[in-house]
Amino acid sequence: MSPSMIDQLEPRQLLAADGRLRVENVQADNRGRVVITLDENAKNINKNNVRVFTKGPDDILGNGNDTRITSATVSYNPSNFKITIKTQTDRDQAFRIRLEDEIRSVSGSNKLDGEFNGGSTLSGNGTHGGDFKFKAARDTGTNQFVRMDTTFGAIKIKVRKDAAPISAGKFLDLVNTGKYDNIFVTRAIEDFVVQLGSMQIKGDGNDAHDLDENTAPEFGQELPRNLSNVRGTMSFARGGAQNNGSNQFFFNLASNTFLDTAQGNSPVFTPFAEVTSGMSVVDAMSTATKVALVNSFGTGPAGILQDDQENDLIQATGLSDVPVQTTTGLTISNVQTQSGTVKVVTGDFQPKHKLVIINRTAIQMVVTAST
Repeated sequence: MSPSMIDQLEPRQLLAADGRLRVENVQADNRGRVVITLDENAKNINKNNVRVFTKGPDDILGNGNDTRITSATVSYNPSNFKITIKTQTDRDQAFRIRLEDEIRSVSGSNKLDGEFNGGSTLSGNGTHGGDFKFKAARDTGTNQFVRMDTTFGAIKIKVRKDAAPISAGKFLDLVNTGKYDNIFVTRAIEDFVVQLGSMQIKGDGNDAHDLDENTAPEFGQELPRNLSNVRGTMSFARGGAQNNGSNQFFFNLASNTFLDTAQGNSPVFTPFAEVTSGMSVVDAMSTATKVALVNSFGTGPAGILQDDQENDLIQATGLSDVPVQTTTGLTISNVQTQSGTVKVVTGDFQPKHKLVIINRTAIQMVVTAST
């Protein structure tokens, strides 16, 4: 069987049609988190029946001499049939996992039908019983796949090193250091762009002052360009005297090909990635209710307008078109600006319950059968 990226969207079933418990989906990332989706509710999910291994002393994975990672954590959510494993392995480290067939369905107590087959349902040979065994290794291809887990669903991205090696490399470096975990959408304009990356939620996210700037070194423009800013592509935002990029990027919602060429003092924007699934999630971000956040981030009350500087403050924060999950519980004032009326949050709020958040961004591993 050829290596494949096992990351399709999961169909939901209330009950397996023939009573066999099987694996529907596996997501494994290079920072050691694995999410396994079953096709119905199960029991006996614990560290005894979910085992993680890395290479043994001979530095070969899967030859019977592997080392079991007893520090791995295992949790299960019966509402969506998902097993979450934190392997405690180093970044990019290959590992294998075995689900024992003592894991059973809640209805009927049938054992896991676990033989890896790589089909639309990943496991099963038609007979009750059988461990589900797979290994996960870093994708060695030129173009890596990245998954974003967001408030509105998952987005899968193909990072195009073949088209923009500098920008793609910068993005992957930031992904690997966790710079794109717990970020939120800072700007969303329908039929144009969804922008994010410059702000991060620190702490527990229950207070507006848990919002903080997300900084990264600047880098210059990348030419030539092999992709165009069409719908579904991604580019780094650019600004400052040198029109440098940093960590702020955007999804193109439309064919914004005018960004491919310099417009007066405006820079050229070089696409470095493209969405392969989950574009509907990006669209949902753009159509959500928008507010402006005016905040001195750690130096005073959140959202308090100072004197008559509404325009300057909104412009300075770059948070004038921030999508929110809901406006319920928010204190909002309508502020007249040069470009029209803006809904400004003028009271404190809980970022993790209101903002559109990207909880985790990580490079996906290649998942294949193992012994």
